[in-house]
Amino acid sequence: MLEKIKTKIAVEMLVIFLIIFIPFREVISLYTTDFVKLIPDFLIILVFFIKLLKKEIKFNKIDVVFFVFMVFSFLSTYVVNGNGILPYVIQIRSISVMYFFYIISRKNQFSQKFLNIFSIITQIEVIFLSLFGYIEKIFNKGLYFPETWAKGIIYEINFQRVYSFLNNPNIFGAFIVFSILILTYFEEKNKIKKITPHFYIFSLAALFLTASRSSLITLILSIIAIFTIMNNKKNILPLLKYISFAIVLTYIINILSSYNSLVLIMLFLVAILVVTIEELLGNQRFKAFLITIFISIAGVFWGVQYILVSPPTFINEVVDEPTSEIVKDAANIETSTETKETFQEQIIKDSVLVTKTKNLFSPTEIEQSSTDGRIYRVINGLKLFSKAPVFGYGFGTYGSSSSLIISKLELSNEETNMCSYADNQYIALLVETGIVGFILIAALYILLLIKYKNEKFKIFVLLIIAFLGLFYNILEIKILMFLLFLFINFNLSKIENLEE
Repeated sequence: MLEKIKTKIAVEMLVIFLIIFIPFREVISLYTTDFVKLIPDFLIILVFFIKLLKKEIKFNKIDVVFFVFMVFSFLSTYVVNGNGILPYVIQIRSISVMYFFYIISRKNQFSQKFLNIFSIITQIEVIFLSLFGYIEKIFNKGLYFPETWAKGIIYEINFQRVYSFLNNPNIFGAFIVFSILILTYFEEKNKIKKITPHFYIFSLAALFLTASRSSLITLILSIIAIFTIMNNKKNILPLLKYISFAIVLTYIINILSSYNSLVLIMLFLVAILVVTIEELLGNQRFKAFLITIFISIAGVFWGVQYILVSPPTFINEVVDEPTSEIVKDAANIETSTETKETFQEQIIKDSVLVTKTKNLFSPTEIEQSSTDGRIYRVINGLKLFSKAPVFGYGFGTYGSSSSLIISKLELSNEETNMCSYADNQYIALLVETGIVGFILIAALYILLLIKYKNEKFKIFVLLIIAFLGLFYNILEIKILMFLLFLFINFNLSKIENLEE
């Protein structure tokens, strides 16, 4: 019994570490080493083997399907296609680590106290990431945003989007939506203390600034699910109020980024600080105190930094002079100053999300997507799949994390390799593992749906993951798979409710 308690605590500590570390792992690895990203992998595998040796893990048919996929993908990569062991190790590590987390946390009985700790940490973290996103937007990535990341942004319109510390606007947006979805569900089930309004307002504003259309669609679907699946009508007005405040906040941040006035920016930070301090008068003093400390430190630090250090000159180079023909085509920019100014004025006038939505079905957007975008990757992927339908081309060959790494080493198949993500999990699976690998992953997913068939909200979250697979290599996105597996492993029926 004592040993089980120890492993239970180990899993809870692992969860706390992962929710804190994963969103910051990109920036941490940038200033240290890429091997830092392997820390979560090492800890998960370590806990897995500890629980395995203690016979605390029982495998089921879902696990068997996943292990069969691991074996088949090895045969496809190493035996059939002869791609070598390196692409297999890289890709299977990217896909499987969070599934092992699912296994080790599956039988863990999380307490109501733990849920509250998880809720507080998640809220503070999302608010902090959102505030950094505001600074990133206001200062046009010229203050505290890593210069390497800023220079790596190819398209001009993407430079206006908020990346935060996750270094990806789409992943940041999806992380925000999943955090809102999961915490709202816990609150509605009376398992955690009331969520601070600041969490909704700040995170929703940051979501709008990411201009992630897929995340926005997911948010709309999540709101519908909250009011239908949970049959909750009483919080419609408060949520609409938060969304309205977030839209206003987004508009203010867009104005500040246009004028770039230090006085306005400092007033803005002070206003946010005052509003947050107001929470100290309520019933959530500790949480509000921590949020206030975060905002105070960030505001003073960023303000002093801006006074002492001018924004880097490379900002103007990136915005004013596109570095390739692809950028000019995407932005529909000619070499004349008049056309270029018109595009920049449009960016300032409209939010990036509005601009991207307007251009969604424009001839330029469709042409760009058909030549070097998602449409091209889908069409090209289907052509390649038709040439190797059973085993595929193996890992490291088409738009996966391993293919990006292998392409740098010049070891991959020249016919299939792309220097970017497929941005579609289904196409990546079909090309790299063929129809057999695709069916195995589909079977695993269907088995998960069957397992949680009586829990409608978990079914909804699984369907959202499937939807996002149309836009991302979803199995490789650590923070989303972590939240998914953690959420479906929560057995709320065995967690006591908060006292009224």
